[in-house]
Amino acid sequence: MTVVSASVAKTWYFAEGYIGGTFQTILTLANPGTVPATVTFTYSLDQGGGSVAHTVTVAANSRYSEDVNHWVHTLKGNSVGYGVATTILSNQPIVAERPMYFTYVRNGQNTRGGGRHAYHRSVPDHRSPRRN
Repeated sequence: MTVVSASVAKTWYFAEGYIGGTFQTILTLANPGTVPATVTFTYSLDQGGGSVAHTVTVAANSRYSEDVNHWVHTLKGNSVGYGVATTILSNQPIVAERPMYFTYVRNGQNTRGGGRHAYHRSVPDHRSPRRN
């Protein structure tokens, strides 16, 4: 496996994910190391949903895909739609990203995770006119 990104970290954060309706959220990890990584996903849910967590092992020099919809609904025991903020903790450096698929004006989004919390981050609204 070749990892193109030079950014590996043991902690990754993803804000503003969503599960439910026509939204499908996936987390993809790459472990470029030579030893397995023990990885804990913690999902913080809106609407008073609290948080849920579970742990997986990602083999050395391999990838892992996490179906967020499946895991949150299984761990919560329901099929409610939630806004989801995700924290990923690993005992080995990994790379993480979050593809999201949905039926809407646009059909998908891919986000690389952040390595630390931001106190303020401005993200342009996709409906805003483009400026060159």
